[in-house]
Amino acid sequence: MIYLGVAFVYVSNFGYYWVCTAEGATVGMDVLGISIVRDEDGEPPGWGIGLGRVLVEGLLGGLLMLTVVGWILMYLWMIWDDKHQTWYDKAVGTVVVQRE
Repeated sequence: MIYLGVAFVYVSNFGYYWVCTAEGATVGMDVLGISIVRDEDGEPPGWGIGLGRVLVEGLLGGLLMLTVVGWILMYLWMIWDDKHQTWYDKAVGTVVVQRE
């Protein structure tokens, strides 16, 4: 029974981030006034790019979170990147922007 609970948490978490990424913002991003947009045209990512972003983040996160250096490269890369993109943003062509 515990496995069903764990599976439910993982599936619902994945679904939440997929939907929010496809639409352009999580609840927390809305509060902060930031959005995820496609780098090429500034539109919300949509379902395909949203799925790709969530999958790439999960894959890279799973592989790189094994080391502190991997975590730094994964999430803090945006600090010194010209467009302030993480690796998974670069992989799918999205960028996080401040809303006007």
